[in-house]
Amino acid sequence: MQAWVSRRLAIAAGAVFGLLTLLTVTPASAQSATIAGNWKGTFVTDGPSGEMSMNWWQEYGIWNVETGLVAQEAPPPGDSREVKVEGSTFSFAQIFGDFDVLFRGSFEGDALKGTLEAYQGGAVVGTGSFTLTRQP
Repeated sequence: MQAWVSRRLAIAAGAVFGLLTLLTVTPASAQSATIAGNWKGTFVTDGPSGEMSMNWWQEYGIWNVETGLVAQEAPPPGDSREVKVEGSTFSFAQIFGDFDVLFRGSFEGDALKGTLEAYQGGAVVGTGSFTLTRQP
Protein backbone atom coordinates (compact mmCIF):
# COMPACT_ATOMS: atom_id res chain seq x y z
CA MET A 1 0.00 0.00 0.00
CA GLN A 2 2.81 2.43 0.87
CA ALA A 3 4.52 1.83 -2.49
CA TRP A 4 1.24 2.53 -4.28
CA VAL A 5 0.81 5.85 -2.40
CA SER A 6 4.44 6.85 -3.05
CA ARG A 7 4.07 6.06 -6.73
CA ARG A 8 0.81 7.99 -6.98
CA LEU A 9 2.39 11.02 -5.22
CA ALA A 10 5.36 10.89 -7.61
CA ILE A 11 3.02 10.89 -10.62
CA ALA A 12 0.99 13.79 -9.17
CA ALA A 13 4.18 15.76 -8.42
CA GLY A 14 5.41 15.16 -11.97
CA ALA A 15 2.11 16.38 -13.39
CA VAL A 16 2.19 19.53 -11.23
CA PHE A 17 5.81 20.21 -12.22
CA GLY A 18 4.94 19.76 -15.90
CA LEU A 19 2.00 22.15 -15.62
CA LEU A 20 4.09 24.76 -13.78
CA THR A 21 6.82 24.47 -16.42
CA LEU A 22 4.26 24.96 -19.18
CA LEU A 23 2.74 27.99 -17.44
CA THR A 24 6.16 29.49 -16.80
CA VAL A 25 7.59 28.98 -20.30
CA THR A 26 4.59 29.79 -22.48
CA PRO A 27 4.15 33.51 -21.64
CA ALA A 28 7.83 34.34 -22.26
CA SER A 29 7.78 32.44 -25.54
CA ALA A 30 4.60 34.20 -26.61
CA GLN A 31 6.04 37.62 -25.71
CA SER A 32 9.33 37.09 -27.48
CA ALA A 33 7.47 35.91 -30.59
CA THR A 34 5.39 39.09 -30.42
CA ILE A 35 7.74 42.00 -29.67
CA ALA A 36 11.18 40.58 -30.51
CA GLY A 37 12.56 41.91 -33.78
CA ASN A 38 13.06 45.12 -35.72
CA TRP A 39 10.46 47.87 -35.88
CA LYS A 40 10.49 51.08 -37.95
CA GLY A 41 8.21 54.06 -38.36
CA THR A 42 7.89 57.68 -37.33
CA PHE A 43 7.84 59.79 -34.19
CA VAL A 44 6.34 63.21 -33.65
CA THR A 45 7.25 65.52 -30.73
CA ASP A 46 6.91 69.16 -29.83
CA GLY A 47 10.65 69.27 -30.64
CA PRO A 48 12.26 67.16 -33.36
CA SER A 49 10.20 64.69 -35.41
CA GLY A 50 11.29 62.08 -37.93
CA GLU A 51 12.08 58.41 -38.41
CA MET A 52 12.40 55.96 -35.54
CA SER A 53 13.58 52.38 -35.17
CA MET A 54 13.53 49.89 -32.31
CA ASN A 55 15.26 46.55 -32.13
CA TRP A 56 13.94 44.25 -29.36
CA TRP A 57 15.55 41.01 -28.18
CA GLN A 58 15.69 38.87 -25.09
CA GLU A 59 18.95 37.62 -23.59
CA TYR A 60 19.01 35.27 -20.59
CA GLY A 61 15.36 36.13 -19.90
CA ILE A 62 16.03 39.90 -19.85
CA TRP A 63 14.52 42.23 -22.44
CA ASN A 64 16.79 44.62 -24.35
CA VAL A 65 15.96 47.39 -26.80
CA GLU A 66 18.00 49.70 -29.04
CA THR A 67 16.31 52.83 -30.29
CA GLY A 68 17.38 55.05 -33.15
CA LEU A 69 16.03 58.47 -34.10
CA VAL A 70 16.69 60.13 -37.43
CA ALA A 71 15.68 63.78 -37.30
CA GLN A 72 17.27 67.17 -37.43
CA GLU A 73 18.34 68.21 -33.91
CA ALA A 74 17.83 64.69 -32.48
CA PRO A 75 20.75 63.89 -30.15
CA PRO A 76 22.46 60.48 -30.32
CA PRO A 77 21.01 57.73 -28.11
CA GLY A 78 22.61 56.23 -25.03
CA ASP A 79 21.93 52.78 -23.61
CA SER A 80 18.39 51.83 -22.70
CA ARG A 81 17.61 50.95 -19.08
CA GLU A 82 14.70 49.87 -16.87
CA VAL A 83 13.31 47.83 -19.79
CA LYS A 84 9.97 46.20 -18.91
CA VAL A 85 7.72 44.04 -21.05
CA GLU A 86 4.50 42.96 -19.38
CA GLY A 87 1.90 41.27 -21.55
CA SER A 88 1.42 43.55 -24.54
CA THR A 89 2.83 46.70 -22.89
CA PHE A 90 6.37 47.96 -22.54
CA SER A 91 8.36 50.80 -21.02
CA PHE A 92 11.99 51.85 -20.85
CA ALA A 93 14.18 54.90 -20.33
CA GLN A 94 17.05 56.11 -22.47
CA ILE A 95 19.39 59.11 -22.52
CA PHE A 96 19.46 61.24 -25.68
CA GLY A 97 22.09 63.95 -25.29
CA ASP A 98 21.03 66.06 -22.28
CA PHE A 99 17.55 64.50 -22.16
CA ASP A 100 16.30 61.50 -20.21
CA VAL A 101 13.49 60.03 -22.32
CA LEU A 102 10.80 57.69 -21.01
CA PHE A 103 9.11 55.48 -23.62
CA ARG A 104 5.78 53.73 -22.96
CA GLY A 105 3.66 51.76 -25.38
CA SER A 106 1.95 48.60 -26.48
CA PHE A 107 2.19 46.16 -29.33
CA GLU A 108 -0.33 44.10 -31.19
CA GLY A 109 0.56 42.01 -34.20
CA ASP A 110 2.64 44.12 -36.55
CA ALA A 111 1.92 47.48 -34.85
CA LEU A 112 3.84 49.10 -32.01
CA LYS A 113 2.50 52.42 -30.70
CA GLY A 114 3.44 54.60 -27.79
CA THR A 115 4.35 57.87 -26.19
CA LEU A 116 7.55 59.49 -25.04
CA GLU A 117 8.39 62.11 -22.44
CA ALA A 118 11.69 63.97 -22.41
CA TYR A 119 13.01 65.16 -19.05
CA GLN A 120 15.77 67.63 -18.27
CA GLY A 121 16.69 68.45 -14.68
CA GLY A 122 13.73 66.36 -13.50
CA ALA A 123 11.13 68.42 -15.40
CA VAL A 124 9.21 67.38 -18.53
CA VAL A 125 10.51 69.46 -21.44
CA GLY A 126 8.92 67.60 -24.35
CA THR A 127 6.34 64.97 -25.25
CA GLY A 128 5.48 62.99 -28.33
CA SER A 129 4.18 59.78 -29.85
CA PHE A 130 5.39 57.07 -32.22
CA THR A 131 3.96 54.41 -34.50
CA LEU A 132 6.16 51.58 -35.74
CA THR A 133 5.61 48.48 -37.84
CA ARG A 134 7.43 45.16 -37.74
CA GLN A 135 10.17 44.77 -40.33
CA PRO A 136 10.89 41.48 -42.11
